[in-house]
Amino acid sequence: MSESKAVTRRPMQRTTAERRRVFLKVLAETGSRSAAAAAASPHLDGGGGDRPGYESFRDLWNRDPEFALEVQRAETLALGRVESEIAKRAFTLDERPIFDRQGKKIGVQTDSRPANQMLLRLAERLAPGTWAQRKHHEIDGKVTHDHQHSVAVATLQPQDVLLLEPDEQDELLRLVGKIAELKSGADKPKGAIDV
Repeated sequence: MSESKAVTRRPMQRTTAERRRVFLKVLAETGSRSAAAAAASPHLDGGGGDRPGYESFRDLWNRDPEFALEVQRAETLALGRVESEIAKRAFTLDERPIFDRQGKKIGVQTDSRPANQMLLRLAERLAPGTWAQRKHHEIDGKVTHDHQHSVAVATLQPQDVLLLEPDEQDELLRLVGKIAELKSGADKPKGAIDV
């Protein structure tokens, strides 16, 4: 007869006001809850997990709405710092020095591609209706529908699909794909197995 081992959970560390302060400060600086918990828990070596102190803080933000709000504010500050840096980099061209064979600097090469990509991403975020990337789908072929209870027959040309909104185009493609899968399954003899 085998003995069953009881699963024991590590005891929660007390989250003092000082530990909370350190957690929120590091969270606002890094945006990482794991890094913040580790910084606020220098007395822990990680125990059985790789995120020292994380469970204590997770339990705290789950049961304390005031602390959960402070966590949200700290993450908002971290995001603001990231967005500020993105905006700064979007308006800065990459520059790389050019050296001759003797190691003498002879010029500077500028590259606007990374800045252009950052600007587009920033524009998408700030004005998604104008700048969001739109998916373009091309369909080659015809879709014919013959309704059994009436004489109406609908024939679609590929360009007709472009009359739909992008999300409707995606849904149509999903349904056409589903029909193709069902048809390929219906063409198999009964009992056939895919290998």
